[in-house]
Amino acid sequence: MDLIFRGREPRSGGQVLPQDVMFLGGVANLRTLKRNELEGAGRVTGRADLLLIDELGKLLHLPLPAWMPLQLGTFASTGAVWGRDPVTGAAVPTTRYQPNRDEYLSEVGVGLNWRVGIPEPLTAVRVEIAFPLGPDGRKPAYALAYQQPLNLLPPR
Repeated sequence: MDLIFRGREPRSGGQVLPQDVMFLGGVANLRTLKRNELEGAGRVTGRADLLLIDELGKLLHLPLPAWMPLQLGTFASTGAVWGRDPVTGAAVPTTRYQPNRDEYLSEVGVGLNWRVGIPEPLTAVRVEIAFPLGPDGRKPAYALAYQQPLNLLPPR
């Protein structure tokens, strides 16, 4: 695959090798798709998480032990792949470097986080349910994920 730079945005073109294919679906990006369900020559994804309740036990007046801090949150995510054959789903070469508006898939969901704190204090195990947005054939999906945030700030 060749990278062609025009202005500041790289654009992929040429032959798409199997190891260069971009996948969409699964816990890492869109939970309402099966893992790597869609593939293409290019991919774009975005996700926003909002922590609604920092300590669920205090809000519900439950005597949770100190080793079990539970949090309630919500999320929204969207993503698209382009340069794929609509019949087989296989990646095909493309000169485009962005998806069409109708290629985006979106979802919203809620989740329960248990901050296990090992090996880092912000490490969490998440149980989530995602609901698809839009008139396609996707169904709500459950997910279990292990999360370790990337912290680029120096410790205090």
